[in-house]
Amino acid sequence: MKLCEARLPLTLVTIRGLLIAHLEHFAPKIFTTPSHDGTLFRCSEVFVRKFIKCSLNWTIRASTCAGRKFPKNSDDILQKAALRIAYMIKHEDIPSGLVANSDQTQVVLAQGSDVTYAPVNSNQVATIGSEEKRAFTVLVTLTNDGLLLPFQSIHKGSMLGSLPSKDAKSMPEAIAAEFLFESSKTTTYWSTQETMRHFVDTILAPHFEKVKKTLGLPLAQCSLWLIDC
Repeated sequence: MKLCEARLPLTLVTIRGLLIAHLEHFAPKIFTTPSHDGTLFRCSEVFVRKFIKCSLNWTIRASTCAGRKFPKNSDDILQKAALRIAYMIKHEDIPSGLVANSDQTQVVLAQGSDVTYAPVNSNQVATIGSEEKRAFTVLVTLTNDGLLLPFQSIHKGSMLGSLPSKDAKSMPEAIAAEFLFESSKTTTYWSTQETMRHFVDTILAPHFEKVKKTLGLPLAQCSLWLIDC
């Protein structure tokens, strides 16, 4: 109950772990003493659910928070953006391979929880740490002709220790695929102007130059790069 009052996120897994630790400390024989039918107590998820419902009178609840809202003129914004893109492609005669769209996606390694168990009929449920996470950013780029360019992975920090180990699983495949592993050199794992420039210089611009050479186009041929579209 004190953990719930402290607004710590409580899931079935965490409650089961707490129960096992508590029983092993105060009543360890419960796990080694057979019952009348010869079975051993295992603190199963079924037992934990019954304990939560019947003994604590708790139920699963989502942490209360405000949702994001779209701007009122979102449809108008998207229509104007589509028209500008269509005009640019037509006016500059941009081939499909020279149109690229990049977007940043968050990859979560350890997520805080916004779901917890709380007493039945609770009106407001808040959890500590629901916004805290261990994560990194991946910049994903896809060209209009369906080619996926190498990923750029951005990690919080400025030291080599901030990046994945060279001995990490699948690292040879990632290096062979020309993935970029970058330190943000800030207190966040978000893209910065420096990381974006490095992506352009190392991945995007060389790709555009390769496409132009393959299609026999001059280096001055216009390309189109969309960000977060």
